[in-house]
Amino acid sequence: MNALLDRFLNHNSPFVKWSTAKPKFDNAFSILKTNKNDIKAISHSLHEILPFIEQSKFDYNNEDATVLRTVRETYLQLWKKLLDLASTLAPNDYHLILKIFVALMKRKEFDYNQLKDKKPQTIQIASVYRSLLFQTQCFVETELSESKKKAHSSANKQSFLSNVPSYQLFTQIFAINYFRLTTISHRFICSIAPTQEESQAYRSYIEDFQSVYSPDCPQQEDKFSKDFPNLAGWIQFNNSFKSGSDEENEKIRDAPEDWMEELKKKDILFHLFVQEWICYVRSESKDPYHIKWYSIRDFKHLVRAFLISMLKNESGGCFSRFLTDCSIEILLCDPTLLNFYLHIVFDRTNVYDLLSVIEVLNLIDTWFRELSENGSKLDSNFDVEYFCKACQIIIDIDHHQLILRLLTILYKYSDIFVGNARRYLFAEFLLNQNFYGLFLHWESSIRNTFQQILVFKALTVKRSVLGEKGFLVNELSRSSPHKMETPRHKSSSEITNSDLDDLLFGRIEFLCLELLHQLRSTEKKYPVGLEVYVPKAVSEYKKYLSMYYQWEDEPQNTGIRKYALIPLPPEQEYSHLLKPADKQQLGTE
Repeated sequence: MNALLDRFLNHNSPFVKWSTAKPKFDNAFSILKTNKNDIKAISHSLHEILPFIEQSKFDYNNEDATVLRTVRETYLQLWKKLLDLASTLAPNDYHLILKIFVALMKRKEFDYNQLKDKKPQTIQIASVYRSLLFQTQCFVETELSESKKKAHSSANKQSFLSNVPSYQLFTQIFAINYFRLTTISHRFICSIAPTQEESQAYRSYIEDFQSVYSPDCPQQEDKFSKDFPNLAGWIQFNNSFKSGSDEENEKIRDAPEDWMEELKKKDILFHLFVQEWICYVRSESKDPYHIKWYSIRDFKHLVRAFLISMLKNESGGCFSRFLTDCSIEILLCDPTLLNFYLHIVFDRTNVYDLLSVIEVLNLIDTWFRELSENGSKLDSNFDVEYFCKACQIIIDIDHHQLILRLLTILYKYSDIFVGNARRYLFAEFLLNQNFYGLFLHWESSIRNTFQQILVFKALTVKRSVLGEKGFLVNELSRSSPHKMETPRHKSSSEITNSDLDDLLFGRIEFLCLELLHQLRSTEKKYPVGLEVYVPKAVSEYKKYLSMYYQWEDEPQNTGIRKYALIPLPPEQEYSHLLKPADKQQLGTE
């Protein structure tokens, strides 16, 4: 996400004087006039002025009052000449020109607050700017339509985007014009609205989504206008040009619409557009990572269309790169959508299809990683019971590769589970439902991964802190454990992190001690067939505990240790990791 967003931001751009940039622009104009067919010379001159369009800010406070008008007129004149040139070039030759179009469209000199006054000079500039927006939109739509026709007529029926090396820049132009030209946003929303067939096929999902996310209300529109004046203000800007006949709108209506069939499919073009749309909105926000997304006009319509595109994906959890990237961008806007994501991919995956399940787990890994890296948490809004139910089905299949992949994901991203989600995942799913089956699993890598979850990930405080509270820090001590009381009469939503640490620590301690007692008893709670693994599993667990204790004893370690998964060495190589008391219990001394 950061890479996408960085393209739109230029907060650290240097201030320069127009006199520094002017010779470069004069040279570009000269070459465009005298060497129209010399693509190499034109490209070189455009590369020289590109930084002054993409990055530089001109210091108008210390310049002559006419400089702002000169800069605007220069930009608009360049834009017009490049549009004329682009229409004569092959798709492989106008990539740089498209980059300049995008940069010109976003220049601060053309922001809504710069064009909204009623001075004659400003109105003239605004009119030319709006006309060039429409012309650029028409150019992009025409190129995409031509590409679709070529792809349709080709022998191998290749993707129409394979003929457009600059498709990502096209979608950036769409994203900007979506807000700046109201005609464009209306056409897009109409194109991606659920078809009758989609509404019938995915009715339950659409109804569930619409029940959670209410329609737009005046308060949301007011917030949108207040928080994003440079996005919301363009409606008024366009209305001011509609008093008479609007020739630019007519041109758009007459432009080829073949490309819109691709948008209606909710496939690659749609996914690229949504990514660019989100990044453009972030670029217009003072706080890009704390946006009230459902106050943004049409956001919920894009989300609904995206969920339908997930449902239309025939291969279940096997997502294309474009679909995956788009799912990430939307998820970071609203992490609660993870519930819909999981229902869609789990409901459409055959648990007996190994490759499909691995694909789903890879997707979950990707989504959890993005949430973790962006500081999002899975809390009371997360449907943890449904998630754990799906995980239980994977465990019950008892395919070691799938179980190991699942446990590795839980190990890496356990920190994003908080509150009730953390309580249910650890206390109910891992300990109450699966402790014996995973702790004593026949596959050592599964046992070891589960053991490391208990040692390194189950608690959010050090064991020494719990020891100071009167709890045992040696889970496998032969002495009787202190009685561990769970929080009295607290609902799951009232249990604090500290309560949960106490609860999990006591439960882990009890289960491990009970495991040893059962080994010497005739009554077994674990499957009898797993009894042969009890001594080995206890020994392995103790090794991980010893690694933990060794780390905790080091004075510089003040936080929670975030171990990567550690494979155990052969027995003769790990004895130096154990404390004397541990060695005596394990029989190594």
